[in-house]
Amino acid sequence: MTQKELKEKYKQFLVEYWQDEKMIKHCLGEVSYIVELSDGSIIPLEKPKLKTSFCFGYGYCGVSDEEDFQDAYRMSNHAKTNEDYFRNENLKDINDKLKAIQKDYVVIYLHNHYISQTNKDLRTYSIFNEWDTKDNNFMLKNLIEPQRLSQEDVSKIIAGLEEVKKLHIKRINTYLKKYGLSKVKSWTYLCD
Repeated sequence: MTQKELKEKYKQFLVEYWQDEKMIKHCLGEVSYIVELSDGSIIPLEKPKLKTSFCFGYGYCGVSDEEDFQDAYRMSNHAKTNEDYFRNENLKDINDKLKAIQKDYVVIYLHNHYISQTNKDLRTYSIFNEWDTKDNNFMLKNLIEPQRLSQEDVSKIIAGLEEVKKLHIKRINTYLKKYGLSKVKSWTYLCD
């Protein structure tokens, strides 16, 4: 299926589940890419947020020295003036997801997207360590009907995350071309 067809399939599920036009519109707006798995079910991949605010703490328990303050101040200024920093910070979450899903010792489970859903066409995934069991991991214990993903489907999710990353890079570059760093906010604060 094409992305257009997959988004229509996702929309039909949302109409069935939410029955609220505002919520349906919101959910559709949050999705960057949809992965179709080998069983025909789909996983919507969230659109990464564009970060334009950065804060840097210094000190501990309300106590600091001048060096800590100056380091935080320099980082705050760097965030407002360095496009590479802006790009790297905005790609950090998607890069972390890609690294996590590709580790040798992880197991990926497929499960319902919403807790109370009965339709098995809309799914999501969770990443666990291979030594996690329902006895030692609260999150795994509470998944409803978890299903271990095949390597083929894991590869499809990785490819989907790579597409999300490409779209996000395009969004970052468009933002920088339009605004530069003029709208970036950055500040420091004394940690308490």
